[in-house]
Amino acid sequence: MITDMDEGDMVLLRTRDPESVPDSCVVERLDLLGEESLVLIRPECLRELSGQGHLAIEYVKKRYVYSFSPVRGVKCDYCGKFIDGKPIEVEFMGRTLYACCTNCERDLRRRVEGVEVR
Repeated sequence: MITDMDEGDMVLLRTRDPESVPDSCVVERLDLLGEESLVLIRPECLRELSGQGHLAIEYVKKRYVYSFSPVRGVKCDYCGKFIDGKPIEVEFMGRTLYACCTNCERDLRRRVEGVEVR
């Protein structure tokens, strides 16, 4: 997924002093092993941070955000909703179907067993 900020609307700052960056400027912060941090900031904050001895400044072309759920991109086979967390698995004719909750699991089992749910 590409975020709603336009390309070039952010700056990546490599620094040993992330606390010197005002919270109002910070989009995201990653503390690395050792003493350095990567801080994604809004470009309008660059003037405010100039001359503070940061290690590197790079303009961001695009930012991608990924989901880290155990099973990525799985939809409930009953209601079609994306599943957050671990899905409930329903085996049917050698195939694994997924449900997002116990209600959908129950109705999915009825559907695959040929029993219509009203």
